[in-house]
Amino acid sequence: ISEAQKQLGFGYSEGRISVRLKNLARIFSILISRSLEGSFVTADSMRSRGYGLRGRSSFSMFRFSRRDLLLILLFLAAGGYVIFGEITGMNEFVCYPRFHYSETTVPSFIQLAAFGLLCYAPFIYELAEDHKWRSLVSEI
Repeated sequence: ISEAQKQLGFGYSEGRISVRLKNLARIFSILISRSLEGSFVTADSMRSRGYGLRGRSSFSMFRFSRRDLLLILLFLAAGGYVIFGEITGMNEFVCYPRFHYSETTVPSFIQLAAFGLLCYAPFIYELAEDHKWRSLVSEI
């Protein structure tokens, strides 16, 4: 809006302070008008689709499955173990005044693996979805 008004000669960065304020008020008015119009359109659309009525059913492609439950439990367990490891100082790293890293033990390695799983889970999921998509496309 600001750029369009500037091109029309109603910019708020040039001229006397009274002209600047007038142009700024014009931009603000346009912004509010467009926002209100958009909210009215959204409200009309929601009302026409029966939003808020009793007995209205809503459509959703998502179904909570066992896989979702297993992933949630896995992430809770991994996150809990990472937090437990941080609280106990399992993988402590100090770099001032000298570098010092705690011993690598089986529990500390498990904590690092759990943290890696939490960090790379979206990437792994994306790779799995990409592989699934490519296999579906190849069957066409």
